[in-house]
Amino acid sequence: MRKKVPKIIVDSLMLITLIITLVTMRGNMIVHTVIGGMFTLLMAIHIFQTIKWTKAMSKNFKKIKPKIRRQYIVNKVLITMWVICIITGILAGVHTLTGIDALFPVRRIHGITGAVAFALTIVHCIQHSKRLIGLFKFKRPRPQAA
Repeated sequence: MRKKVPKIIVDSLMLITLIITLVTMRGNMIVHTVIGGMFTLLMAIHIFQTIKWTKAMSKNFKKIKPKIRRQYIVNKVLITMWVICIITGILAGVHTLTGIDALFPVRRIHGITGAVAFALTIVHCIQHSKRLIGLFKFKRPRPQAA
Protein backbone atom coordinates (compact mmCIF):
# COMPACT_ATOMS: atom_id res chain seq x y z
CA MET A 1 0.00 0.00 0.00
CA ARG A 2 2.75 2.46 0.90
CA LYS A 3 4.29 2.03 -2.56
CA LYS A 4 0.96 2.95 -4.16
CA VAL A 5 0.48 6.28 -2.37
CA PRO A 6 3.19 8.25 -4.23
CA LYS A 7 1.90 6.93 -7.59
CA ILE A 8 -1.67 7.86 -6.68
CA ILE A 9 -0.56 11.35 -5.68
CA VAL A 10 1.54 11.90 -8.83
CA ASP A 11 -1.15 10.51 -11.18
CA SER A 12 -3.85 12.62 -9.52
CA LEU A 13 -1.75 15.78 -9.61
CA MET A 14 -0.89 15.12 -13.27
CA LEU A 15 -4.60 14.94 -14.09
CA ILE A 16 -5.36 18.13 -12.16
CA THR A 17 -2.47 20.10 -13.70
CA LEU A 18 -3.33 18.85 -17.19
CA ILE A 19 -6.94 19.99 -16.82
CA ILE A 20 -5.89 23.41 -15.47
CA THR A 21 -3.37 23.78 -18.29
CA LEU A 22 -6.05 23.00 -20.87
CA VAL A 23 -8.58 25.38 -19.29
CA THR A 24 -6.09 28.27 -19.20
CA MET A 25 -4.62 27.83 -22.69
CA ARG A 26 -6.78 30.57 -24.20
CA GLY A 27 -6.69 32.91 -21.25
CA ASN A 28 -4.18 33.38 -18.50
CA MET A 29 -0.80 32.54 -20.04
CA ILE A 30 1.06 32.97 -16.75
CA VAL A 31 -1.10 30.32 -15.06
CA HIS A 32 -0.88 28.15 -18.19
CA THR A 33 2.92 28.37 -18.14
CA VAL A 34 3.36 27.78 -14.40
CA ILE A 35 0.92 24.86 -14.25
CA GLY A 36 2.41 23.47 -17.48
CA GLY A 37 5.80 23.55 -15.77
CA MET A 38 4.34 21.70 -12.79
CA PHE A 39 2.87 19.13 -15.18
CA THR A 40 6.31 18.71 -16.76
CA LEU A 41 7.86 18.05 -13.35
CA LEU A 42 5.13 15.56 -12.46
CA MET A 43 5.57 13.83 -15.82
CA ALA A 44 9.29 13.42 -15.11
CA ILE A 45 8.46 11.91 -11.71
CA HIS A 46 5.89 9.61 -13.35
CA ILE A 47 8.45 8.43 -15.90
CA PHE A 48 10.97 7.83 -13.10
CA GLN A 49 8.35 5.80 -11.20
CA THR A 50 7.82 3.53 -14.22
CA ILE A 51 11.42 3.28 -15.39
CA LYS A 52 11.78 -0.40 -14.39
CA TRP A 53 8.81 -1.35 -16.57
CA THR A 54 10.16 0.69 -19.47
CA LYS A 55 13.61 -0.88 -19.25
CA ALA A 56 12.15 -4.38 -19.03
CA MET A 57 9.99 -3.77 -22.10
CA SER A 58 12.92 -2.29 -24.03
CA LYS A 59 15.07 -5.36 -23.36
CA ASN A 60 12.36 -7.88 -24.26
CA PHE A 61 10.51 -5.95 -26.96
CA LYS A 62 10.34 -8.83 -29.45
CA LYS A 63 9.25 -11.30 -26.76
CA ILE A 64 6.43 -9.30 -25.20
CA LYS A 65 2.77 -9.75 -26.06
CA PRO A 66 1.32 -7.54 -28.82
CA LYS A 67 -0.97 -5.72 -26.36
CA ILE A 68 1.96 -4.76 -24.12
CA ARG A 69 4.02 -3.84 -27.19
CA ARG A 70 1.26 -1.43 -28.28
CA GLN A 71 1.27 0.12 -24.80
CA TYR A 72 5.02 0.55 -25.00
CA ILE A 73 4.82 2.20 -28.44
CA VAL A 74 2.02 4.53 -27.30
CA ASN A 75 4.12 5.47 -24.26
CA LYS A 76 7.16 6.28 -26.42
CA VAL A 77 5.12 8.37 -28.88
CA LEU A 78 3.36 10.07 -25.95
CA ILE A 79 6.65 11.02 -24.32
CA THR A 80 7.94 12.31 -27.66
CA MET A 81 4.83 14.45 -28.19
CA TRP A 82 4.98 15.90 -24.67
CA VAL A 83 8.68 16.69 -25.02
CA ILE A 84 8.04 18.50 -28.32
CA CYS A 85 5.07 20.27 -26.72
CA ILE A 86 7.19 21.37 -23.76
CA ILE A 87 10.05 22.64 -25.93
CA THR A 88 7.71 24.50 -28.28
CA GLY A 89 5.84 25.87 -25.25
CA ILE A 90 9.07 27.34 -23.94
CA LEU A 91 9.83 28.80 -27.38
CA ALA A 92 6.27 30.17 -27.63
CA GLY A 93 6.81 31.86 -24.29
CA VAL A 94 10.03 33.41 -25.63
CA HIS A 95 8.04 34.63 -28.66
CA THR A 96 5.43 36.19 -26.37
CA LEU A 97 8.04 37.94 -24.25
CA THR A 98 10.38 39.08 -27.04
CA GLY A 99 8.18 39.33 -30.12
CA ILE A 100 10.70 37.48 -32.29
CA ASP A 101 8.67 36.84 -35.46
CA ALA A 102 10.67 33.77 -36.46
CA LEU A 103 9.24 31.94 -33.42
CA PHE A 104 5.58 32.56 -34.33
CA PRO A 105 5.08 29.19 -36.14
CA VAL A 106 6.23 27.44 -32.97
CA ARG A 107 2.94 28.40 -31.31
CA ARG A 108 1.00 26.34 -33.87
CA ILE A 109 3.35 23.37 -33.40
CA HIS A 110 2.86 23.70 -29.63
CA GLY A 111 -0.92 23.59 -30.09
CA ILE A 112 -0.84 20.61 -32.45
CA THR A 113 1.57 18.55 -30.35
CA GLY A 114 -0.40 19.45 -27.23
CA ALA A 115 -3.62 18.19 -28.82
CA VAL A 116 -1.97 14.98 -30.05
CA ALA A 117 -0.30 14.46 -26.65
CA PHE A 118 -3.63 14.99 -24.88
CA ALA A 119 -5.34 12.42 -27.13
CA LEU A 120 -2.50 9.97 -26.54
CA THR A 121 -2.74 10.64 -22.79
CA ILE A 122 -6.37 9.50 -22.93
CA VAL A 123 -5.28 6.35 -24.81
CA HIS A 124 -2.50 5.85 -22.25
CA CYS A 125 -4.96 6.09 -19.35
CA ILE A 126 -7.38 3.68 -21.03
CA GLN A 127 -4.56 1.20 -21.68
CA HIS A 128 -3.52 1.37 -18.03
CA SER A 129 -7.03 1.55 -16.60
CA LYS A 130 -6.71 -1.77 -14.74
CA ARG A 131 -3.50 -0.60 -13.09
CA LEU A 132 -5.04 2.78 -12.27
CA ILE A 133 -8.08 1.13 -10.71
CA GLY A 134 -5.74 -1.23 -8.85
CA LEU A 135 -3.95 1.75 -7.34
CA PHE A 136 -7.16 2.77 -5.62
CA LYS A 137 -8.10 -0.67 -4.34
CA PHE A 138 -7.20 -1.15 -0.74
CA LYS A 139 -6.90 -4.57 0.85
CA ARG A 140 -8.85 -4.92 4.04
CA PRO A 141 -6.88 -6.38 6.92
CA ARG A 142 -7.96 -9.83 7.96
CA PRO A 143 -9.45 -10.10 11.42
CA GLN A 144 -7.12 -11.71 13.91
CA ALA A 145 -8.28 -14.88 15.64
CA ALA A 146 -8.54 -14.39 19.39
